[in-house]
Amino acid sequence: MLAAQHIKTSDILSFSDTHAYETVIVMPSTRMRLAQRAADVMVGRTEACGLLVLAEDDCRIGFVATANFVYSQTAVLEIGPAEHVLKARQRAGHSIPG
Repeated sequence: MLAAQHIKTSDILSFSDTHAYETVIVMPSTRMRLAQRAADVMVGRTEACGLLVLAEDDCRIGFVATANFVYSQTAVLEIGPAEHVLKARQRAGHSIPG
């Protein structure tokens, strides 16, 4: 399951999440109503396990700076890109060519 969390850049220095997630998605935004709607759709449709961080850029530090800082404060499981895709496909019930 994808868990959603909301933070503001004005409080970003207090953000830390040490749980090791398979997937971490950071969505910086200045329009939180629209970001929340997008997050609701993502959480409802995905079968991936992980963390979705809605990062409200109320200090206007910028998309990249916000995303980089949030990612630096999270932990992601060590899974290579190809292996990650295969595991996700298996969970979704797709056959994997052998």
